Order: sequence, then C-alpha cells, then structure tokens
Amino acid sequence: MAYDYIMDFHDSFKNHIIPDKIHILNVSFFTPTLTKQKWWTWHNIAYNMWLLWEKAILLWKVWEDFNEISEIIDYSNLYKVKDSMTASCYIINDKDNNQINAFYPWAMSNDIQQNIPNIDIKYAIISPNDKETMISHLKQSFTLGIKTFFDPGQQITSFSKQELTECLNYTNYLILNDYEFNLFQEKTWLTTKDIINKIEKIIVTLWKDWLKIISKEKETMIEAVKNIEVLDPTWAWDAFRAGLLVWLQNWQNRETSAKIWCLTASYCIEKYWTQNHDFTKKEFKEKFKETYKEKIEL
Repeated sequence: MAYDYIMDFHDSFKNHIIPDKIHILNVSFFTPTLTKQKWWTWHNIAYNMWLLWEKAILLWKVWEDFNEISEIIDYSNLYKVKDSMTASCYIINDKDNNQINAFYPWAMSNDIQQNIPNIDIKYAIISPNDKETMISHLKQSFTLGIKTFFDPGQQITSFSKQELTECLNYTNYLILNDYEFNLFQEKTWLTTKDIINKIEKIIVTLWKDWLKIISKEKETMIEAVKNIEVLDPTWAWDAFRAGLLVWLQNWQNRETSAKIWCLTASYCIEKYWTQNHDFTKKEFKEKFKETYKEKIEL
C-alpha cells in the first residue's frame, strides 16, 4: 500500500543512456507532468479481484494519513503506525512504456511484526514489500499450508543470492516479468530447470507480446490481448495477478485460465490510472469470445 508519484518523460530512455557508460550512470529526465495517486499494488489487485467477483484480504501497515476505505476489500488486517509515513513510489514512464521506479517503504518496514492470520486461506501473493517481511510471510504461509506466489518484482535487487534461493523452498509459484526473471536467474545462478525443480510453476510475462507458464512437464505460451489502446501500462501486472489469484482455485486448464488473466489486464491498461475500469460478467464473456475465439463459462 503506497502513494504513487507518476511522471511522464516524452522521449525514450534509450536515447539518453550510453550503454558503455552504464557503470557511471548519471542521468536525469525532464518530466513536464506529475500526478500523485493512491493505492498501489495491494489495492489494485484487490480491486480487480472484486471485478472478478472475489473479495481480497489485505495484510498491511500505513501511516495515520491513510483514510481511504472501500467496501470492496477486507480491512480487518490493516494497521496504522504513528512514526512512519505511508510508503511511496516514484515512477517515470517513457513514450515506449518503459519505467524507472524508486520505492521507499516507510510504514511497510514494520510489516514484519504482522503475522499471516490463521484463517481459511487457499492462496496468497507475496508482493514487493520490506524484504524481511516477504521472507517471514512466505515461511508463515508455508507453515499454515497456504499456497503462495512469490512476486519479488522491484525488490529482487534487495535480496541476496542465498535469500532468493531460500525463498523458493517456501513458495509454490514464482511470478515475474521477462526482465525480472532474467535478473532472478542472474542473481541466484539458477537455470530455469533448477528453479522449476523446486516449485510447481513459473509464470513469466513479456509486456504486450505473450505470457509463459513453465511447469516440470512443459512450457505453455499464451498470446496477450491485441488491438487495444494502451493508455497506461503501469497497473497491468496488478490486474493480471488478480485474474491469476481468482481463477487458480477454479483452474479449468492452463490455457483458459491464462487467457482470463491476460484479458483482465487488458481492461486496466485501456484506462488512465488504476481502478477506473470495470466490466460485467456478460461483457467479459463477450470480449473473451471475440479475443480468443472460444466461449467461457464464469
């Protein structure tokens, strides 16, 4: 849970970064626009789960400045702290939809004091948070028999080789984009085969092109939704993860479920900013048929 400060750079990052000088990188970008937004990953996932007819339970900490409450989410595990501000993320987007992020955890740094509630939970996603908290929540979920997605994202750089490798012992699924997955392998010195021998599935997204689901038996490639107007790609991953969490427990098959995840994300990026999109069950079914040329029962 964080406040987001979003800036738009009206050029490409690649035009201003000298590859052979990357080791002494010192670059700034002029961003003529700046917006402050609320929520971030946790709430975005929960919102999209609600669109898919599920209610999420969120485990988080915020500062006393947080007062946004929505009826679509279970807030029973929200805690306010007095000595740390609500987390903030600073995001620069370029015209190619690439991003540079800087994230400061603040109140989230106290999350390690929170325990996973011992209630009937089938699946949990451990998204970017304070590193020690992520490790603690993975271990707690494992002990409670909760299947988890390890979603380190922007926090990969904070983990050591040993810590990332250890996390694989306590999770069922690893979910990353293509760049993050390569970074994960580079940091751990593990091949795809090494990783999949430790967990059930690896889920890798490659921006607007495809989704790959890797298991011990095979790799499944799913084409992303095409012919959509991309207004804001920032929150696609959150919407994607919501589709994944909701439909995993009703896993029809890999291909159908993955198409549901991708279609959920497509609604999000057609609107500027998060939680401005919605759809009915009828609209979702019609768009699924139009996109993938097959019917779906929801």
